[in-house]
Amino acid sequence: MYQYIIADNLCRLCREQHISVNQLAEAIDKSPRQVNRYRNGQCENISLSTLLKISKVLHVSLFELLTDHTAVS
Repeated sequence: MYQYIIADNLCRLCREQHISVNQLAEAIDKSPRQVNRYRNGQCENISLSTLLKISKVLHVSLFELLTDHTAVS
């Protein structure tokens, strides 16, 4: 289930920062196809090192990337 939280956050953060799939893929040394899998919630086994690379590129903490921001308090 966490892959959908990551997918939502990844889409939101990339949109807010105007980072394309291709730009993110190049920055984290993955294919654009793989990044699209992350963005669509189709990848259940994202490595910690990849998550750390993504958070660094997007200038957010790992916590920010993994937190469900759609939950109502």
